Amino acid sequence: MNNAFPKSRPLPGGVRPGWMNRFLSPPPKPEKLNWVPPGNPISYGATKINCGGFYTAIQWVPEEPSAIVPGLPASDPEPVLRGAESGLQPFFAMTPGARGCYLGWLANGCRDTDPKTRSFADLKLYLCGFERRLLVDAAREPGILEAAVALLHHYSAHPQIRALRTCFYNLAHFWAYRFGQDYYLRLMGWLRIPFEHSAGEENIPLLLSAYFMAEQRIPGELAFEAAEYLRRSFQNEITNSIRPELRDLFLLRFRKKFPCGFLLREAGADQIHYHPFNPGLVNNLTPGQQTLSFQDVFAFPEQLFPLVGLWNVCLQDLEAYAGLKNKPGTSATDLEIHQALPGPLRSEAYNPFLARWNDLLKSATPMGDGFVLKAHEVAELLRFRERSVLNAKRSLALAEFIGSFGYCLEPDARHSCKRYELDQEVVVWQPASGTLLAPHREAIDAAAFLELCIQLSAANAKKREARLASFHEILNQEFRISPSDRSRLGMLEKILTRDWQPRNSIKALAQQVQRCRREKVAKLIVSVAAANPPIEWAERRFINRAVKALAPLMETIAHPVNQEGGAASDLVLVQVADPNIAGTPIPRSGVTQPVRQLDPKEIARIQDETREVQEFLSEQFADADTEAEQNPESVASLPRVAENREPKGSAVPEAVEEAHPIFRGLPVHYRAILEKLLTRPSWPRAEFDLLVLHGHLMPRAAYDALNEWAINEFNEYLLSGEEVVTIHKHVITHERI
Repeated sequence: MNNAFPKSRPLPGGVRPGWMNRFLSPPPKPEKLNWVPPGNPISYGATKINCGGFYTAIQWVPEEPSAIVPGLPASDPEPVLRGAESGLQPFFAMTPGARGCYLGWLANGCRDTDPKTRSFADLKLYLCGFERRLLVDAAREPGILEAAVALLHHYSAHPQIRALRTCFYNLAHFWAYRFGQDYYLRLMGWLRIPFEHSAGEENIPLLLSAYFMAEQRIPGELAFEAAEYLRRSFQNEITNSIRPELRDLFLLRFRKKFPCGFLLREAGADQIHYHPFNPGLVNNLTPGQQTLSFQDVFAFPEQLFPLVGLWNVCLQDLEAYAGLKNKPGTSATDLEIHQALPGPLRSEAYNPFLARWNDLLKSATPMGDGFVLKAHEVAELLRFRERSVLNAKRSLALAEFIGSFGYCLEPDARHSCKRYELDQEVVVWQPASGTLLAPHREAIDAAAFLELCIQLSAANAKKREARLASFHEILNQEFRISPSDRSRLGMLEKILTRDWQPRNSIKALAQQVQRCRREKVAKLIVSVAAANPPIEWAERRFINRAVKALAPLMETIAHPVNQEGGAASDLVLVQVADPNIAGTPIPRSGVTQPVRQLDPKEIARIQDETREVQEFLSEQFADADTEAEQNPESVASLPRVAENREPKGSAVPEAVEEAHPIFRGLPVHYRAILEKLLTRPSWPRAEFDLLVLHGHLMPRAAYDALNEWAINEFNEYLLSGEEVVTIHKHVITHERI
């Protein structure tokens, strides 16, 4: 046995105690320990140690196993044992070879070429001196923590680094909190100790307590740890397997719901007991050194229920993803797993196709700010096996897939076309704002109108430019489109005019337009054609088909003059006679209609009835005038109607206008309606109509007036939808154009 390890008296039964048994009996009077700060050099025989951060002692001190005692023999280093294969041994109990290995490690600055080969016992023994220095000596030396963080960072690949990191984090939190919450929070931020799961659950109450005492709002990272702390009994292998996705989804929604952080409002007094990892301190810490009083936020858990609710919702949204990710047997495809993610998480961090997508863009044809791709190129990336046309489900999946990279797409199967042909070209581009926005409903109608006009232009190659010029002129007059939607239309026009090949049927494009606007779009197509006469037979044939698909009760007829060679110089749109509607149909050209004869007796009877009604009304008004002359006081008591009176309930005081300057330019009687509409993100059509009628306004007129004001002031629609009226509240926060 080593001479530095004194012999002890044998116990009954031949049991001989080890060095740890001495801590259980009253220790002898300790020798003086000398602290060597980090970075200060010392010499141990011929070995020079420059790292510092340990104790030295003249003789053996059993209360501190990490103390370096000069004079103990040290030989060439033994083969290094990996973590779990060697237990913690104090410096004085090491063999000469192990002692030489430990001293050589210290002389090398506590670093190894291969961090995985360092003995876990050496790492933990070195940190034991830090623990005594901070707890027993109560030293306020942040440099100790800085040296420990650097050590843990270097050995981050060590197989047992998790246990070592937990020991250090518990020490850092417990020691720093004793100097007050302000110092504690500053030090945690300076060291950049993260709010991570491996820090240990016992540190979460201290962190929350510090934020509560400092009256600061907790950030999203700590909010996630707090919610997970309360829901720890519900965690299992599945939740642990998707913890990174769960954390990222929670943070995205937390920052949207609590942009300034979450405020803690209540806490109760409590104590926390520290358990040292230094065996020399197990029975040698005073109650004041081992116990810490703090304000426990978890004493009032109901204040954290909003965080727990958000955590639960995020977990529910990831159930399908977790089921596919952990699916036993036949694994799901990458596309299925990626599409199972909630929309906000379909980003670069969780996209298995990112590298292949970037390679596809490098080989794509540039077009302005975008890239032209073939539908089959993206389909091959997703391993779709169709021969000519993708079905509606896979076309939608292709559009969603491109959108997951932050790119816009035209034609877009989510809003316009329902299927992609494999040889079809599409254009992808990143929006200038950096945010993907779905097109407004009127922009979808305009896209169908554009594609119909392009098909009309394709029927006559000589007038393509003229037809498109007429389209743009009518588009600016009849459609109110935001800048983002206008850029979409521009890209759609570029990709469709590359080959002038119709990709959607007239019927499909007609169904894309809202029912209430189909007749108007039919008239606009006729206007585009009539703006540049003469109209060829192929163009007229297309127009007839388009009008029939858009407005079955309408048809076109050629103007009867200036016809040459079957080409009409003008078209007239007329309504087809409906047998269910009373009226006289317009006769077709060349058809003789019978002339209806007037009955003189019937006319005389109507005139007599009209004369009798006039006489009766004259008598009634004469009686009213006589009563007014006899009783002027009764007439004066009647309420008078003010001239140019605003609708009832529409008056808004000047204070409202001052409190809401964003309403500038909106007629006064619409402001009260708009204030109520902004309280909800959407309104069912029946409730919207009822709200407007209560303000003595017409629903359709109010709908159009609010959108017209929003277009004039913010260049975007405020309201959209027919069955459900959606309120785009973000529009009124934009800068005025």
